[in-house]
Amino acid sequence: MEQVITDGQACKAKIIESISQAKSTIRVAMAYFTDREIADALITASKNDREVTVVLSSDITNNEIREYLKGKLTLIIYESNGRGIMHHKFCIIDNSLLLHGSYNYTYNATKNNQESLNITDSYNLISEYSNIFDTLTKDSTVTNIYLNEKPILQPTQEDNYLEKFTEQLKNHISQIFDDFNHNQIVEEGRKLAEENLGAENVFLAYLDTSLARVNSKLSQEDHVKTLVKTRMTASLEMAIESNLKNLEADLNLLNNYCNDKKAIIDNKIENLRNRLKEKQEEYNTINADVNKIKATITEINDEIDNLDRQIVVKSFWSLPTVLKLLLTTLFFLYLSLFFSSAIWKIFFEEAEVLKLLSRGITPESPPLFDANALVKIFSKKGVFYGTIAALFFIVPVLLTSIKLLSNKNKFIEIAVGWIIGIFAIDVVVAILISQHTFEIKRLLVGSAEKWELGSAFTTGEFWLIFVFGALPLFLTKVLIENIWLAYNKSNPESVDREKTLLRNSNRRKLSEKQQEYEVLKVRLDTLNSEIDEFKANIVKYEDEKNEINSYENNKKLELKERNEKKNKNLRDVFNSFISSVESGNRQFLKNVINGRISAFKTGYYNFLNNYFATKVATNKIESLETAHRNWEKRNFE
Repeated sequence: MEQVITDGQACKAKIIESISQAKSTIRVAMAYFTDREIADALITASKNDREVTVVLSSDITNNEIREYLKGKLTLIIYESNGRGIMHHKFCIIDNSLLLHGSYNYTYNATKNNQESLNITDSYNLISEYSNIFDTLTKDSTVTNIYLNEKPILQPTQEDNYLEKFTEQLKNHISQIFDDFNHNQIVEEGRKLAEENLGAENVFLAYLDTSLARVNSKLSQEDHVKTLVKTRMTASLEMAIESNLKNLEADLNLLNNYCNDKKAIIDNKIENLRNRLKEKQEEYNTINADVNKIKATITEINDEIDNLDRQIVVKSFWSLPTVLKLLLTTLFFLYLSLFFSSAIWKIFFEEAEVLKLLSRGITPESPPLFDANALVKIFSKKGVFYGTIAALFFIVPVLLTSIKLLSNKNKFIEIAVGWIIGIFAIDVVVAILISQHTFEIKRLLVGSAEKWELGSAFTTGEFWLIFVFGALPLFLTKVLIENIWLAYNKSNPESVDREKTLLRNSNRRKLSEKQQEYEVLKVRLDTLNSEIDEFKANIVKYEDEKNEINSYENNKKLELKERNEKKNKNLRDVFNSFISSVESGNRQFLKNVINGRISAFKTGYYNFLNNYFATKVATNKIESLETAHRNWEKRNFE
């Protein structure tokens, strides 16, 4: 059978109908549940001894229906635990019908949403969804299971048993000593009342006649007493046997009730123990992994310590290194000023002198080294040229330090570091400064002499510039190389690259193992908490079982004591009647005649009710009852 319903109201009607037709089991897994009509159908099924289990997601939407269902059927709340919500929507009836689809058991699904409900009896689908349901119930935590609470045990109640037994004994006495036809006496009473219109004197006369007849019979038929005692004895035995059967029924009911409660608890305990076993096995497996990781971490730490001892490094920030850094900074400042002065003299100074001469101003001969050259370039030529002038010294410094970048290539170190970096640049700078110094002097004195390259090497300016440029570059080169050497001695990779790489690799492994260790430790702590919770719940349910056993034993004792008390009461009544029969006392006489008078009064009163108006009939009956009570006092008290 396959059926698809898309109308919300029809979906709801079909679900309620299917639930009401269930014969044994109903299993529901529902993401969202707010519809109380469907909830009532499930509760009714549970009350009709259907096994109803509902799994709800822990979403806040279900809080109200959760409280509504709790204790009325088996309810399981599925906690998401950060793994997404329980989003199933299906119902399995008697393991033979499956209702599933998009339809949540909510009012919104019924009235507003576009939904679908698939109904099928496919064995394969039902099996698959049954497995899903079993997984959901297994994954739920014990604290989120609310079992169906069965009604408290109600033993057999017979509060009027003594009255029934007394009436039975009275009937025996009446029937044996005053055997009469009940209907005939009723009719006799009616006719007598009709003939005398319910006269009180006729009523009392009949009572006197009946009493006289019984007295006469009792004096003549002693053997009848034996028959009465025999029947009363049989009634006592039957009453005691009935009490015994009731006791056995109550004990059986008590036993079934307690066994059901204990079976539920045993099922919970078994589930807890299975879960506990799984958690303990998982704990042992992870703990073994943790121990292995701890051993690995110890091995890696030992290896790292061993490598640290083999890699000997020196501190970079020693006093000599700090002094070298300070001197290098001073040399950088000096070289920046030196090359700024050179750039000013080579590119800009001669033009400045010509400007002054064109204005008729004869300036003084400029100094060979101008400490203010950098300021002049920034102020007169702008930031761009000023920045180039300030940083130009870096070019020769880099060239002289090429050794650090050349990977120990001697040719490059000599050709670039020494020849170009120190000699070539300084020679060119010194020649250019010498040339421009000569040109400025020529302008100032008005000489026509021309500068020649060969004459540069004979001037003092050349050699001053060369020495004060080359020597600081050389010293800077030496300082940088010493600082670089100190850095290398402080850098493990430079001291022993292979061992340093191995140590770094071990440190990465150590970090990975420590992270893995921390993750597993967190999981172990979580498992430990869960194991403690399972153990605590097992103890709690074992205590509940002990309480049920104690309740059962106390209840058995209570039922037996109550049965013995009932039997004692029966025997006391029996003995009282036996005594009255043997002695023929007034009470016995009253018991004998009671049946006949009761039947007579029924017929007599029936006529009055039918013949007279209600109020008149009521007044006459009350008057006759008063007369009857007075008659009993006169004759039996």
